[in-house]
Order: sequence, then C-alpha cells, then structure tokens
Amino acid sequence: FSACISMATSAMFYWIARRWLSLLPSALACLLFSVAGMQLYYAQLVRGYAWMGCLALLAIAAFIEADRTGRNRVWALYGILLVLGMYSHYYFILIPVALTVAWLGLQLQSIYVKKSSIHAEQTRRVLRSFLQLSLASGLAALISLTLLPFLRIDFQ
Repeated sequence: FSACISMATSAMFYWIARRWLSLLPSALACLLFSVAGMQLYYAQLVRGYAWMGCLALLAIAAFIEADRTGRNRVWALYGILLVLGMYSHYYFILIPVALTVAWLGLQLQSIYVKKSSIHAEQTRRVLRSFLQLSLASGLAALISLTLLPFLRIDFQ
C-alpha cells in the first residue's frame, strides 16, 4: 500500500512542478524526488508516512488550484484534505501553516514591495481568497480538535 501511495506522491510532485517549470526540469525534479532516500524508505514502511506525504502534496495542489480559480468547491476540497492530513499525522499542521504564511507573504509582496496600485477588483479578490482560506483552515482545525485527547495520550 505504501509503495502505491509513494508512486501517487511522485505523480503529484510532477504535477505541482509542472505548474511552474517546463517538461525537462519537472521530470528531473520528479526523478530526484522519487529516488530520494527518505521517499524510498517511507515507501517501504507499512505506516502512515507515505500517506501523509501524498496528502500534503494533494493539499498543496488543491491550495494552488483554489487560489488560482477561487472556486468554493476547490477550497472545500482543500479543507477536507487538511482534515484527512491531520488525522494521518500530527505534524501535518505545519502544511497549512506554511501555505498560509507563504500566501500572506506573496500578497504583501505584491502590495508593498512592488508598490503596485491595487484596484478594487484585485482587493476584492485578495479579501475573498483570504476569507475562503480562513474558512477552510478554520473548519479543518475545528474538526481536528477531536484529536486533542489522543495527542495528550501519545505524548505522555
């Protein structure tokens, strides 16, 4: 099962790399990811680590697509993937935190560093995306609160 999940993770890695890179660098990045020591190690374990990696890349892909399109369905998919990821491993919380910080940094960069004039339409788009991101992440966090008793037990 872990080997199949790792193959799917490699495919997701290629898809995400292809969003920004041409064919050859994307294929090379996917190849390097596929033969990385930790990736091969987790592919052979019968544990949830490969599943967490796959869910992390799926959540990143959903986040990219949700931010690009702004569709509520994709934001809902992002929230569902966050919940599944949180139930797969506790450290998954770092994924939405990192994505939110990166997204906020990019928005601030486009506003302040580039000193671009913000039109009303762009402002509405950024605020709507922030609301959708907050709603998806907040609901995922709320649903994941049921993990707190287990977290306390695991770290005693």
